[in-house]
Amino acid sequence: MEFGKYVKDRHTEIIFGAVAFAIILLLLLAFHTPPALIIMVMAVFLIFMVAAFLWDYNRKRGFYQQLKENLNDLDKKNLAAEIISEPDFYEGKILHATLYEMGKSMTEQISKAEQSVTDFKDYVEMWVHEAKLPVAALLLKNFNRGNDGMNNGMSYGDDIGNDDAESDQIKKQLMKLDAYTEQILYFTRSEVAEKDFLIKQASLAKIFGSVAARMREELQDNQFDIRVSGLDVQVMTDSKWMEFVLTQLISNSIKYGAEDRERVLEVFAEEKDQQVQLHVRDNGIGISEADLPRIFEKSFTGENGRRREKSTGMGLYIARNLCRKLGHGISAQSVQGEYTEFIITFSLNDYYRP
Repeated sequence: MEFGKYVKDRHTEIIFGAVAFAIILLLLLAFHTPPALIIMVMAVFLIFMVAAFLWDYNRKRGFYQQLKENLNDLDKKNLAAEIISEPDFYEGKILHATLYEMGKSMTEQISKAEQSVTDFKDYVEMWVHEAKLPVAALLLKNFNRGNDGMNNGMSYGDDIGNDDAESDQIKKQLMKLDAYTEQILYFTRSEVAEKDFLIKQASLAKIFGSVAARMREELQDNQFDIRVSGLDVQVMTDSKWMEFVLTQLISNSIKYGAEDRERVLEVFAEEKDQQVQLHVRDNGIGISEADLPRIFEKSFTGENGRRREKSTGMGLYIARNLCRKLGHGISAQSVQGEYTEFIITFSLNDYYRP
């Protein structure tokens, strides 16, 4: 609270005080009051006026200064009235009561909004679980349909080729649908993922093996040459969530693979400065220099997402959030037209804090 602005705000009171001072002085002179008494009376009047003015400024300054400091320190500004004492002047009491009621109302609204979001996430999670069942059933039916075609191949001739192509297309679309529903599931859980974490020693070879087995057909269909080395190392992580992160990175490699050369996916680990770095590198179309700093942002699709195929921009965002919650670092390097490399950093002794 600035003194100059306080004086300016009280200019009307100061003017009335000056007028009262002048009237009292004129009255004393009109009644031929001795000069010494006039000086004494006017000095006492002036001293009390200034003292009252400064006292009022100091008590209000203390309250507003405390309010300002508390607001600066608080993450939730609506709780300001809860941690400041009620002042002893009337205007301050009104302000304190108003802030309290506003904070109370805001807290209730926030609680309702949070509960609504929680209910919605619970519904989405339940929906995803239910949606995955028919997708799995359709995948199985499509697989059986392909087998039936193979068994009757000698009877149907060239139609078998068309049936196989159609079956492959249906399978690919169903697998995409399954991947997207799983991404939604992990996104809804990622905000409170730490409640589901089970941090323990895990083998990178086993984690990658599980991901590769699940994505085997997709990697084969896109003719990827997989090169693995140095994964026989133990790290502190949650295997289930790390498998999801790796799935997102490898899905990106598949989605943005180069079409004019052999597709190669390299997955390797190395120990460096008391850390283990897991590298996922492909020789795909790469990421432009302008897009690279933003690829982990929510819903960012970039040049590749607009040019190659429709992208949600959520996979890498979720992967980064999960790595942060697990205590791992994640970064990316790329040269457009040459390669993209993601690096996940684990600490050997403790969680790595980026």
